[in-house]
Amino acid sequence: MVSAVVSGVSGSQAVSVGVQLPTTDGFGTGYEDLRAVARAAEEAGLDSVWIGDHFSFRAPVIESFIAAATVAAVTDRIDIGFGVLIAPLRHPGWLAKQVSSLQVVSGGRVILGLGVGGEFPGEWAALGVPVSERGDRIEATLHALPGLLSGQTVDLSAPWDSTVPPLTPYHGMPRLWIGGRTEAALERAVRHGAGWLGVWLDPPALAKRVRQLQDIAARLEQPTPPIAAEVLVHITDASDRGERAMADFMESIYGIPFERLARYCVGGTEHEVAERLIQLVAEGLHTIVLIPAVRNSLRTLPVLGRIAAQLRATAPTVMQAS
Repeated sequence: MVSAVVSGVSGSQAVSVGVQLPTTDGFGTGYEDLRAVARAAEEAGLDSVWIGDHFSFRAPVIESFIAAATVAAVTDRIDIGFGVLIAPLRHPGWLAKQVSSLQVVSGGRVILGLGVGGEFPGEWAALGVPVSERGDRIEATLHALPGLLSGQTVDLSAPWDSTVPPLTPYHGMPRLWIGGRTEAALERAVRHGAGWLGVWLDPPALAKRVRQLQDIAARLEQPTPPIAAEVLVHITDASDRGERAMADFMESIYGIPFERLARYCVGGTEHEVAERLIQLVAEGLHTIVLIPAVRNSLRTLPVLGRIAAQLRATAPTVMQAS
């Protein structure tokens, strides 16, 4: 089992609030403003910045560790999360080398989110990795990482069949989250002592996941993991504005009708967005990763900072009452 200290809350502690960075062309201000957005997120008082991961996507996307190292170089306090790395596409030794190196240059600010991916088969074909092996590959990686990140020589079994010598000397696992919507992903988070990171969750869907995680934890006689969610947000001056703008933006990024995504997106005035996020916290969220569904992430960060402060102030009361 992986030993990890997970970023989150329990009991009456405050919720942690982060923001996803614009590493995809056309998302937010675009990746040219990555450094400015990271600095602004830290100045706004957010707890963490998060980076997605794809080898190829519908639009050009920056490599995740390059983005994370850039952020580490221009910030001092804010945590740097991966939401999530597609672990089966990477050799465990090389992944561990990158993680340990990033821990060194960031001063230990890494939050390691891992998932199986599979939504875009083309990137798997391009790398010669069978999509059908992704479950086995992430399990092998999760079992190898503690040793690899603790300075041990590790013998990897199939499909790698290789021996990895000691790596960069930053010892131990970073905080770990497991992403994924399947039962297997939920169980993986429990078995490996990680938090669970979800996406496309409204309050009913989140409540269902909380119950599933509690049932799995009871069956495996393990603690229920902390829960995080990525939430798309769009803040407007008036509640009746911005829905069409948000729909156009989302359809341009994801290529699917907004009607299929609308119930998972949180839009409206600053107050309305905060109130809806508080509802998610009340269902059991420990960490919220806000994804600005806007063309200019820089403009919205001060507002997200104020919402984060409100969530931290309100969440203990909400969680105790739930």
